[in-house]
Amino acid sequence: MSSSDDAGLTGVLADGSTLAGAQAERFAGALPGCSWEESPPEFDGTMDEFAQARSNEPALVAQLYNLVKKCGCGKVCGYSLSVCNGCGSSLPEKTTTSANIFSGFIYGVARAPFPLTISIRQQTDDLVLFDDLLSLSPCHLNVVPTSVHIPDWRFLLKDPRKGLHIVMALEQAAWRSICEHFLADEGYRSKFLRGSKDGQWTRARVEAMRPHVIMGANFPPSQFQLHLQSFMMPFLPQQYQMYLDGQHMTKDRFFPVEYIKAVLSLGEPMPVTMDTRIEDIIAHFAELGVDYDAMHAACYASCGASHRALANWQPDDFALRIRGGQVLNSELDMSAVVAADKMVLQGYGRPYNQAGRPTGTYYKYRRTQVIPSWA
Repeated sequence: MSSSDDAGLTGVLADGSTLAGAQAERFAGALPGCSWEESPPEFDGTMDEFAQARSNEPALVAQLYNLVKKCGCGKVCGYSLSVCNGCGSSLPEKTTTSANIFSGFIYGVARAPFPLTISIRQQTDDLVLFDDLLSLSPCHLNVVPTSVHIPDWRFLLKDPRKGLHIVMALEQAAWRSICEHFLADEGYRSKFLRGSKDGQWTRARVEAMRPHVIMGANFPPSQFQLHLQSFMMPFLPQQYQMYLDGQHMTKDRFFPVEYIKAVLSLGEPMPVTMDTRIEDIIAHFAELGVDYDAMHAACYASCGASHRALANWQPDDFALRIRGGQVLNSELDMSAVVAADKMVLQGYGRPYNQAGRPTGTYYKYRRTQVIPSWA
């Protein structure tokens, strides 16, 4: 499956190849920096060392680990996936455990064993919002509640009224950050959003961009702490190709925020446990008139339509092309090229340091006591 437009601005060309080899100088000044406050870690050690230090608190230790599949590229993926949603490689059948880095953020742990610094865009006592390292798009954010442990969105159904309040707070925080950090930035708009140079960017025009922001949560998640993903179209070129190939926003794993809010709005509690099947949740609320299949299909179609409407990927900004898992006319490894492109095009870790690496800090309002859990 492929898609193109005459100018190649979607990032996928008429011959089925994808733009690659982003030239850094062509994107200079296009990604807004963070303005976070420098904060030290609370615990200067690894997640395993933190778990050992707090081993007499089983409720806290239970919040520190995930059940996942690990890709050869290093990415931690949801245990139900067969293909890595970072690099596109096949995943092993075997599951394993990994450090819950979002819990590490909340408790101010220094390493996991890599540094748990965050590309923070917004933080309060109740949430932290940061650039997502996955970087499906130049503006890809995650927002995480920090005053309560919620392994995944299913557990919101235990108290739908409070759950809806939490989700709406996360949604509002994400949209605010997109407006203040990205849509307010002329360099970002002019480089990544087609037609952005035409006319004035009034408040009404900014608000009209809200339908082009995709928000939702995965089940199973790669990190067992509720997080609302929010990404402003367009996709990065290779990520758009993965979307066309059905490797992003997978049905029965990605749950649009519209669906989550719809089921919570019914006020119908469910006694969710870690063993509650997502299929049973979908079927239960379908009987009450909330159709997951239809809402996912609408979200998926909207995502592609928004990308095609906004994408402004200029072929001259890229030195390479990828097709069929190969870099054309080159011996370069495709995974290495995709990773290098992400470093050029991601919002994560801006501004980069003098060595050209992402920067970040620790969550300011880190917890010293175990937070209550909905599990």
